[in-house]
Amino acid sequence: LCFLNILTGVFVSDAMDMTQASREFQKQREAERRQYLCQCLISFFRDLDMDNSGTVTLQELEHYLSDPDLAATFYALDVDASDARTLFHLLDVDKSQEIDIEEFGVGCMTLK
Repeated sequence: LCFLNILTGVFVSDAMDMTQASREFQKQREAERRQYLCQCLISFFRDLDMDNSGTVTLQELEHYLSDPDLAATFYALDVDASDARTLFHLLDVDKSQEIDIEEFGVGCMTLK
Protein backbone atom coordinates (compact mmCIF):
# COMPACT_ATOMS: atom_id res chain seq x y z
CA LEU A 1 0.00 0.00 0.00
CA CYS A 2 2.85 2.37 0.81
CA PHE A 3 4.45 1.62 -2.56
CA LEU A 4 1.17 2.42 -4.37
CA ASN A 5 0.89 5.73 -2.53
CA ILE A 6 4.43 6.66 -3.57
CA LEU A 7 3.77 5.58 -7.15
CA THR A 8 0.53 7.62 -7.22
CA GLY A 9 2.39 10.62 -5.79
CA VAL A 10 5.08 10.37 -8.48
CA PHE A 11 2.44 10.03 -11.19
CA VAL A 12 0.49 13.06 -9.92
CA SER A 13 3.68 15.10 -9.61
CA ASP A 14 4.74 14.21 -13.16
CA ALA A 15 1.27 15.04 -14.47
CA MET A 16 1.37 18.43 -12.74
CA ASP A 17 4.82 19.14 -14.18
CA MET A 18 3.58 18.24 -17.67
CA THR A 19 0.55 20.48 -17.25
CA GLN A 20 2.76 23.39 -16.19
CA ALA A 21 5.09 22.79 -19.15
CA SER A 22 2.08 22.66 -21.46
CA ARG A 23 0.83 26.01 -20.10
CA GLU A 24 4.24 27.59 -20.56
CA PHE A 25 4.41 26.22 -24.11
CA GLN A 26 0.95 27.63 -24.87
CA LYS A 27 1.96 31.03 -23.46
CA GLN A 28 5.09 30.99 -25.59
CA ARG A 29 3.12 30.07 -28.71
CA GLU A 30 0.60 32.83 -28.03
CA ALA A 31 3.40 35.38 -27.57
CA GLU A 32 4.99 34.24 -30.84
CA ARG A 33 1.62 34.42 -32.62
CA ARG A 34 1.02 37.95 -31.35
CA GLN A 35 4.52 39.04 -32.39
CA TYR A 36 3.99 37.60 -35.87
CA LEU A 37 0.60 39.29 -36.13
CA CYS A 38 2.14 42.64 -35.11
CA GLN A 39 4.81 42.25 -37.79
CA CYS A 40 2.12 41.45 -40.36
CA LEU A 41 0.06 44.47 -39.31
CA ILE A 42 3.07 46.76 -39.61
CA SER A 43 3.83 45.42 -43.08
CA PHE A 44 0.17 45.68 -44.05
CA PHE A 45 0.03 49.28 -42.79
CA ARG A 46 3.07 50.18 -44.88
CA ASP A 47 1.34 48.74 -47.95
CA LEU A 48 -1.74 50.86 -47.24
CA ASP A 49 0.33 54.01 -46.71
CA MET A 50 0.97 54.60 -50.40
CA ASP A 51 2.53 58.06 -49.97
CA ASN A 52 4.76 56.96 -47.05
CA SER A 53 3.37 59.72 -44.83
CA GLY A 54 3.09 57.49 -41.77
CA THR A 55 -0.69 57.66 -41.93
CA VAL A 56 -3.45 56.18 -44.06
CA THR A 57 -6.21 58.34 -45.51
CA LEU A 58 -9.67 57.28 -46.56
CA GLN A 59 -8.61 57.61 -50.19
CA GLU A 60 -5.64 55.29 -49.67
CA LEU A 61 -7.87 52.75 -47.93
CA GLU A 62 -10.51 52.94 -50.68
CA HIS A 63 -7.84 52.53 -53.35
CA TYR A 64 -6.40 49.50 -51.55
CA LEU A 65 -9.81 47.90 -51.06
CA SER A 66 -10.71 48.39 -54.73
CA ASP A 67 -8.38 45.48 -55.51
CA PRO A 68 -10.06 42.24 -54.36
CA ASP A 69 -6.72 40.47 -53.93
CA LEU A 70 -5.45 43.20 -51.62
CA ALA A 71 -8.77 43.50 -49.81
CA ALA A 72 -8.47 39.80 -48.96
CA THR A 73 -5.74 40.75 -46.48
CA PHE A 74 -8.38 42.28 -44.22
CA TYR A 75 -10.48 39.14 -44.46
CA ALA A 76 -7.43 37.07 -43.52
CA LEU A 77 -7.30 39.16 -40.34
CA ASP A 78 -11.03 38.51 -39.76
CA VAL A 79 -11.76 42.21 -40.27
CA ASP A 80 -14.84 43.10 -42.31
CA ALA A 81 -13.64 45.49 -45.01
CA SER A 82 -16.78 45.46 -47.13
CA ASP A 83 -17.38 49.18 -46.48
CA ALA A 84 -14.18 51.24 -46.63
CA ARG A 85 -15.76 54.38 -45.18
CA THR A 86 -17.18 52.58 -42.14
CA LEU A 87 -13.93 50.69 -41.55
CA PHE A 88 -11.96 53.93 -41.83
CA HIS A 89 -14.15 55.71 -39.27
CA LEU A 90 -13.91 52.76 -36.88
CA LEU A 91 -10.11 52.82 -37.11
CA ASP A 92 -9.74 56.63 -36.98
CA VAL A 93 -10.22 56.88 -33.23
CA ASP A 94 -8.91 60.43 -32.87
CA LYS A 95 -11.06 61.65 -35.80
CA SER A 96 -8.04 63.25 -37.52
CA GLN A 97 -9.12 61.94 -40.94
CA GLU A 98 -5.91 59.86 -40.93
CA ILE A 99 -5.12 56.51 -39.37
CA ASP A 100 -1.71 56.15 -37.75
CA ILE A 101 0.03 52.85 -37.09
CA GLU A 102 -1.20 52.68 -33.49
CA GLU A 103 -4.83 53.28 -34.43
CA PHE A 104 -4.50 50.73 -37.20
CA GLY A 105 -2.94 48.02 -35.05
CA VAL A 106 -5.19 48.45 -32.05
CA GLY A 107 -8.24 48.84 -34.27
CA CYS A 108 -7.58 45.70 -36.29
CA MET A 109 -6.96 43.68 -33.13
CA THR A 110 -10.18 45.04 -31.60
CA LEU A 111 -12.30 44.45 -34.69
CA LYS A 112 -10.88 40.94 -35.10
